[in-house]
Amino acid sequence: MSEQFVGATRALVERTVTTARGTLLEDEAVRIGRRLAEPLRVAIAGRVKAGKSTLLNALVRDRLAATDAGECTTVVTEYRHSHSYEVRGRLTGERGWVELSARRGERLEIDVPATMHGDLDRIAVGWPSSTLEHVTYIDTPGIASVEDRHSALTVSVLTPSDGTTADADAIVYLLRHVHERDVRFLEAFMDRGVALGTPLNAIGLLSRADEIGAARLDAIDSARRIAGRLAGDPQLRGLVGDVLPVVALLAETAATITEAEIVLLRRTATDLGDDPARHLASVDRFRSTDASSLGSGERDRLLERLGLFGVRAVVDTLRHEPDLTGTQLVARLDALSGVGAVRERIETMFLPRAGLLKARTALADLRRLALRIADLDAGAAAAVLADVERIEMAALDFARFRVLHLIAAGGTASATATDRARRVAIDPASVGHDDALATIEQLRGELENPLLTGAGAELVQLAIRLHEAVVVG
Repeated sequence: MSEQFVGATRALVERTVTTARGTLLEDEAVRIGRRLAEPLRVAIAGRVKAGKSTLLNALVRDRLAATDAGECTTVVTEYRHSHSYEVRGRLTGERGWVELSARRGERLEIDVPATMHGDLDRIAVGWPSSTLEHVTYIDTPGIASVEDRHSALTVSVLTPSDGTTADADAIVYLLRHVHERDVRFLEAFMDRGVALGTPLNAIGLLSRADEIGAARLDAIDSARRIAGRLAGDPQLRGLVGDVLPVVALLAETAATITEAEIVLLRRTATDLGDDPARHLASVDRFRSTDASSLGSGERDRLLERLGLFGVRAVVDTLRHEPDLTGTQLVARLDALSGVGAVRERIETMFLPRAGLLKARTALADLRRLALRIADLDAGAAAAVLADVERIEMAALDFARFRVLHLIAAGGTASATATDRARRVAIDPASVGHDDALATIEQLRGELENPLLTGAGAELVQLAIRLHEAVVVG
């Protein structure tokens, strides 16, 4: 089914290119087709200061994305695989790209000419990293930024409404709690056609999880409990596939830590003796303690790279296991960060479904493009829209994923309807023709129940659709 869905989408794109040939929309149609052959595009989004760029660095295992408040954090930046290092920029409203100079120090530093300040809306970084061979990451400005244009830029590229193509096939969304603006953004990202509405392309992250527990050693345990509650929140559970706690700074540092920094950490663990908690009670206390032989610059360096929680965790680890090698210590940091679970979700939740997710984006783009084609050829536009609807209705994989997610999230349908929905979603071959017909009649009766609303009604409707697919073959 997945191959048929992707193949049908690709064929429709090719027909649309033919329809748009010779018009201003031809380039858009060609771009939609090209994107189907490119790596999956995953956006990292969230509110200001949520740690988006730090997470991207952790996923790529390199310090590429700027994490300060400079020009590069206020534009959309994509990081893709390339056989050589290259950085390009694009001005607002322009289609062409210009080469930008960059230099590599501790992190990638991109030089944006003064003439482009304020007018730059996109940066593309090509990097020879194996991590980027199958995924292109898109770093976005923060939602709810003080600068409205920065927030508007993120919204426009991830949930376009002006007929342009979408930038991302999936999203990793960082949040601290359930805020109405976060929910609205995720709803807009997911709503790419009712038939394809499903959270299988969205992961929620409880960011900067160490701060939730005031950087205590058990902060991550507290964060896991809070993430579990967020995952079950009625506003979120239909929008993201999971909510995971992360401390991205630890993973970024684990991937880029130097031997000199490991030496500083070992000295800190030795200097603070048997009562490190007293000397690490706060950032100011660590900076001012006379128990450490580290200079003020060295202490600031550790706090910048690990945060107070990271320093506490490493010191505690080395006190109990002083013989850990540098490699083992790095592995502990990465595991503590929670980013490994994010990588695992991307590898098992996104990448195996890359074709489906890219086709889903393409259909949404075709729908918007058809509305623009209508001004040129109303008949052709109607044909494209009809084909989009036909392909979406046949997208049973999405319906199955959605059914299983609704059940896991506690969709409020009857026990019988839930059992029938689960069975047909997991093993449609186990449902016979006559059984499917009888189930359809039963489920249609349940839809008449006025108390069945929301997720429960959606679950029953999807179950009917899957049983109808059994009936027709």
